[in-house]
Amino acid sequence: MYRFSATLLNQFNTFLNPSPYLELDLFDMFSIINRVPELDADKLFSMEQGKAFHECITKAELKDNVFVCGVYQFSSKLIDDIRKYIDIAHCISEQYLELQLSDKYKIYGYADHICRDKIYEIKTTRKYEFPRYLDAIQHNVYMLASGIENTEYVITDFKEYYIETYKLNKDFHTNKVLNLCQELEHFIETYKSEIDFEKSKILNI
Repeated sequence: MYRFSATLLNQFNTFLNPSPYLELDLFDMFSIINRVPELDADKLFSMEQGKAFHECITKAELKDNVFVCGVYQFSSKLIDDIRKYIDIAHCISEQYLELQLSDKYKIYGYADHICRDKIYEIKTTRKYEFPRYLDAIQHNVYMLASGIENTEYVITDFKEYYIETYKLNKDFHTNKVLNLCQELEHFIETYKSEIDFEKSKILNI
C-alpha cells in the first residue's frame, strides 16, 4: 500500500499542472519524494516565515504592537483579524486526518484549523491573485477524510488577508484524488531507480 501525504499530492499536482505562481521539474519531484532538505536561501526564508506566521495564529507574544514568533514579527492587527475571522478560540488546530482510497492508497495530513463545520487552511505568499487554490488537492483530501463539507483558505501577503471558499463534491473529489494517486504511483514505478523508499516513507508495509 502507498502512503502519500496531502502535501506530496499537492506538489505532484503542481508538477503535472504548473501554475503562474509555481512550477516543479523532475529533479524537484525526486528531491520532494526523497525528502531532501531545501537549501535555497529564498525558499528557506519563505518556508520559515510561513511556519512562524502559523505559530502566531495559535500562540504568539505581543511586543511593541507586533506579534513575535522566533525572529519574525507580524502586524498585531493582521494576526488579530485572522484570529477573529476563524474564531480561533473554538478551533481544533493541527488536526491529523487520514483518508483510505481503495486498498492501495492511504493519504494523510494535518488540517490547520477545524472550527465547527469548516476547515481553515492558512497560507502565506509574497503576491496574491485569485483563485490561487482552485486546483489544489489538499482541501479535497481534508474534506473527504473529515466529512466536513466546507474549506476556506485564509491567504495573506503579510499586509492583508484574502479568502477562497471551496465546497465538497464527494464523487468528483474522490475521483480527482484517486486519479492523482494512480498517476503518482505510475511516476514512482517509472522512476523507481531514483526513489529512496526508506527515506521517502511512501510505502505503508
